[in-house]
Amino acid sequence: MATGCGVTSNSTTENSREISDDVNSGSDFVDVFSYNEVREEVLKLLNSSIEFAKSHDFISLIKGEGCNMHVATEQLRTRKKDLMTECAVVIAGETGAGKSTIINRIIGGRQLLPTKVTSCTRKICRIGHSNIYSLSTKDCNDKELETTVFRDREELTKTVMGAAKAVSPDIVYVDIEMPLPMLQGNVIIVDTPGIGDKEQEVVAQMMLDYLHKALAIVFVLNVANAGGIQQDRLTRIIKHIRKSLTTMPCFCPKDAIFVLNKFDMIHNEEDRKEFLDMTKENLHKLWEEIDENNIKTLAAVLEDDNHAMMFGDFKNALQDVINKNENKRIKIHLDYLEKHLKECNRVVSTKLRFARQTTTESQTNLYQARKELVELEDILKEAKSDLQQTIDNFMWTAADRLYKFMHTEQFKREILLDTDEITRLRIGNELKSRIEEKITIWHRENIEKIFMETFFDIHGERFQKIHEKLHVIKNNMQGIKTPFTDYPRIAAALASSICSSGTGLLGSLVVSNYLGSRYTYVAVGVAAAGIAYGLLFAGLVAFDVPDDFDTIRNRAFKRITNTLSKEEIRKRMRAIYENDIKTIIKTFMDGEIKEEIHNLKENIETMLNHLDDYRKEAAVLLSLQNDISDLMKTLSCVASMEI
Repeated sequence: MATGCGVTSNSTTENSREISDDVNSGSDFVDVFSYNEVREEVLKLLNSSIEFAKSHDFISLIKGEGCNMHVATEQLRTRKKDLMTECAVVIAGETGAGKSTIINRIIGGRQLLPTKVTSCTRKICRIGHSNIYSLSTKDCNDKELETTVFRDREELTKTVMGAAKAVSPDIVYVDIEMPLPMLQGNVIIVDTPGIGDKEQEVVAQMMLDYLHKALAIVFVLNVANAGGIQQDRLTRIIKHIRKSLTTMPCFCPKDAIFVLNKFDMIHNEEDRKEFLDMTKENLHKLWEEIDENNIKTLAAVLEDDNHAMMFGDFKNALQDVINKNENKRIKIHLDYLEKHLKECNRVVSTKLRFARQTTTESQTNLYQARKELVELEDILKEAKSDLQQTIDNFMWTAADRLYKFMHTEQFKREILLDTDEITRLRIGNELKSRIEEKITIWHRENIEKIFMETFFDIHGERFQKIHEKLHVIKNNMQGIKTPFTDYPRIAAALASSICSSGTGLLGSLVVSNYLGSRYTYVAVGVAAAGIAYGLLFAGLVAFDVPDDFDTIRNRAFKRITNTLSKEEIRKRMRAIYENDIKTIIKTFMDGEIKEEIHNLKENIETMLNHLDDYRKEAAVLLSLQNDISDLMKTLSCVASMEI
């Protein structure tokens, strides 16, 4: 069905408006289009956008200044290629892992695809929903070789067996269509050849080459074969996918499902639990975005109640993924086109507004903006002058709160809890260990909050003022963007600069217990506890032997905690944290904020130097704006088409 939504030039503008009005009219009748019909319209829009991005006016007036416009043509072409691929949920894994068996159960339980080891899939089998039973064979270019329609599933099955095992070099794809309610829409399930021994390398490469087309992937692991995670099999598949992610704009790693098939081969319940925990840990290393709810255990060949429940759990997870990915390519590429065209319009509108202003008006606005940016630089200098005060306040506050924490009755009760059976000679070591552990937990839970609290107590008003002024400048200079879209982003920007720097305070405090001896939560208290233990040991020797154990225990606790004075804690904190605090605050103030101000100042100077050019280009800019407007109207029309 031809929709007429595509607009490639101004001459079709009126036609676009008529169609847009028809689609969005108040009529009770709503046209419903097939996925392929809507996809064709999106492809037309992508083609129009590619041609627009290749034009001289786009290259000279938009490409160098819009966000990501320097790679717009490449991104549009990548998305066009991606849109032309099917919406596939790919079943991947090693040879004999049970992929075909799982698919047979998904589509109704009766065998459709070959499952014996000796008849493993040699082709890429794509299974989709249709009201009829049919099978098509296609070559490597997806060109149809032969299509057959069948009366029922039984007839179809007999032919599928031969096609999937065929050794014909011409046949690459076997497309199967049949009534499958769970696949209604445009999503297909794809059974790929397994990856295994070297003699199967040709079919394995066929599978790897197909993976970039996936919207979601189900990894099938053969539990019976070395646990299912092997360098030359599953690991190879995963590494290949991760290298291909830049060409998979619609693929979401969180949608991946990992199926531990043949789980019945592990008979002992304790062994099962141990294996599952170990496998989850290994999978997290291979696929960091993994959702543990999508790690499923299965025995696909068994159909008793227990294993049927396991399969039902997997099928529900698969159905969620299928529902999520229905029409996904169209939605994602339309969203991208909307952002892309809005960014084009932002750049052109900004230049056009300045082109229409008088030189005096433009200069006045730009000089005022430049003056305000200088004021922001002064605020930053003022903030940097208070750096030592920020550090001192943090040290005092943190030391005071840790000291008070250690001198509460609850702290003492928790440290001395269940120590009655400990010998007199071991009590010192035990208390020292417990105190160190408590200090570690306290640091993990409190030190970051204390830092943020003291930082914003001193600098909060300043950065709010920076935020507000940046917004004023932004509003006066439409199109020059600032990252601080709301006040909390200042805190987010601080955290971001910390994480990226590798030496920032939040980074060192939050993950310091993983970084070795240089950064440890307990560094503040443990060193002091060690000193205390030396005094404690000497003190224990001096204790009178007749003293009861409770007295010895209380004296030991008191000697350790008394050694950890506020001054000692503050001294240790300063030694551990001061340099990193200085580094991260300087990185924050000299990083994103300073760079933002610098970029705005450069943009102002550029505009001051090119006001005459903007006026001369007003006619060209207006034409560009009309072209963008036409594309956006077409986009709105296509987006309103109901699939």
